[in-house]
Amino acid sequence: MNYTILFTACAIVFLGAGCVSNLVRDVPDEVPVDAVSLPVPISESEEGEETIVVENAEVLGGANEPSERVQDDESVSDNVLLEPPQNDVASFSVTAKQWTFEPAVIRVKQGQRVELDVTSVDVAHGFRLPEFGIGATLEPEKTVRVSFVADKVGTFSFFCDVFCGQGHGSMRGTLIVE
Repeated sequence: MNYTILFTACAIVFLGAGCVSNLVRDVPDEVPVDAVSLPVPISESEEGEETIVVENAEVLGGANEPSERVQDDESVSDNVLLEPPQNDVASFSVTAKQWTFEPAVIRVKQGQRVELDVTSVDVAHGFRLPEFGIGATLEPEKTVRVSFVADKVGTFSFFCDVFCGQGHGSMRGTLIVE
């Protein structure tokens, strides 16, 4: 009789272990200090895949979140995170056509990186800004990017340096660095 009870008990333990083997989850030895514990209901679908449902969860203090909230302006809500500008680049699209540049005046701040995408819409032109070492040849219907740091304060002329017709001499523009 003892063997029957022992055999039955072992059979129940082994069979029962197979029924709950899917409930055992791998748990890391260490939990990160900033981890947030949330109750997570887990259910199994008919195919044996797990479905995790998280409702109304909010995790604060993540690695990508700024650590300070700025509240010195009344128009700023205390829930708004203010970020510094992504970069200090002044970008402009400039069109070159017989016998003008549009825009004809470009205004930037000293120290800014300036990027000009210059496109000729008709014939070959040039774009020359000698004070910043810029010289580019523009082919019709093509765009050339010129970039430089506006490290000098003042008013500077840019001009076409490829003969483009009768009004070539008046094809000029102005860069103002403040």
